Amino acid sequence: MSIAGIEKIRQAEDSAAAIRKSAEDEAGAIAESAKKESRDILEEARRQADEDYKAAMDQAGSQADEIYESRISSEKDACAEIRKAAGKRLEEAADLIVGKVVGTYGNS
Repeated sequence: MSIAGIEKIRQAEDSAAAIRKSAEDEAGAIAESAKKESRDILEEARRQADEDYKAAMDQAGSQADEIYESRISSEKDACAEIRKAAGKRLEEAADLIVGKVVGTYGNS
């Protein structure tokens, strides 16, 4: 093989090495860019998840407050009805108690 042929092969090898190095550098840059983009996407997903969580908790808290207020209101109404019914029978209960005490101890 002639010196010119060997020189041509070296040039081709050097060119191939340069192309390979350029491709590796480009691949590394693409990989780094992809990593950065994936980190950004992950961070955005976490931020959105936090916002969704807080919104869901706020909504659940509001619903719980509404249920609580509704239950308290209905229980207050029920207590008022019981007091009203008990008030009507208060005199009857007092007479019954007095009758028991007087009847038990008054005859001794």
